[in-house]
Amino acid sequence: MKTPLSWIKEYTKVQLGDNDLVARVYTQIGAVEDVEDLSEKYDGVVVAQIISAQEHPDADKLGVYQLDTGAKKVQVVAGDKTLQEGDMVGYFAPGVKVPSTVGSSEKIVVKKVNLRGVESEGMMGSERELDLGGNHELVMRLDGKVKPGQSFAQAYALTDLVLDIENKALANRGDCFGIIGLAREISGIQSLPFEQPRWLSRTVSELKDEDRVPIEIVNQAGPHCPRYM
Repeated sequence: MKTPLSWIKEYTKVQLGDNDLVARVYTQIGAVEDVEDLSEKYDGVVVAQIISAQEHPDADKLGVYQLDTGAKKVQVVAGDKTLQEGDMVGYFAPGVKVPSTVGSSEKIVVKKVNLRGVESEGMMGSERELDLGGNHELVMRLDGKVKPGQSFAQAYALTDLVLDIENKALANRGDCFGIIGLAREISGIQSLPFEQPRWLSRTVSELKDEDRVPIEIVNQAGPHCPRYM
């Protein structure tokens, strides 16, 4: 079960350091299969704005783009010719690791290259390269609220630590199959009091009609399933 630490912190204080927390969760709740540091994954990725778009002089399928990265203007060659002036994108400068490959055996580090006679200083990220989707054909456009030079991780709150707790370890702990339950346990292993959210403590009599979700159960199994809960 993937557990973002920022979500846990919405319900309890976390006073342990990251390494101590992982060790305590491992020994007192369940095996931690993986720890993903999103700030490391997106290290060096910045928001950039396209300031000009041109055809590649020697390749029909490539476009040549000038980008404002906040710190300087750079030129990038890309296979996505649908990009337009003003588009905001995620930019990887030479030396930056492609986020989708961080932590894998096939880690890719961006280099300065020459594509059919035109220099390309870095690259722009697709959904797949940014590890945010499956599209690899087009560069991912970012929403207009971001600014050139902004850290991509900071702009989109991708600085979290995510603990992947083994599901088998929680098989007999149904109360831990959720963020609230895990927050309660993490509070307990730190000897901190846990205050249950008010919305979780409401009684049925307190619920309003708009709080109720209409559910219709259709039993097509007949006598094979006399009761559904």
